[in-house]
Amino acid sequence: FQLAAQKMRPNDVVMVMGYGESAPGFVPMEQAWEENDGNLQSWCWVDPGAEKILMTALRQALAP
Repeated sequence: FQLAAQKMRPNDVVMVMGYGESAPGFVPMEQAWEENDGNLQSWCWVDPGAEKILMTALRQALAP
């Protein structure tokens, strides 16, 4: 998501702050669900579709 955010604002510095303990763990891209990624079992505490929600929020937050 950091890379996606940076692509949305290529002329600005974009960084993640406060990303750590007690967070939602592994927030997978939809491709991970399609491939049944092994991290989905132990570190993923979100449902499929989280990528779309986060990308929408990024677009709104980073809109010029």
